[in-house]
Amino acid sequence: MTVKELFQSVGFDNLLKALQNTHRNDRSIGTTVAYKQAFDEICLTEF
Repeated sequence: MTVKELFQSVGFDNLLKALQNTHRNDRSIGTTVAYKQAFDEICLTEF
């Protein structure tokens, strides 16, 4: 399974919940725009 396939099966909302849980003390999780951009870029990339 590729990262793209994993992301597509999980979805961004579930990924974001996991990030917020595992990185709750990290300031970077406050703004999720960069995470969403990276998620979309990976999902749109053709390998």
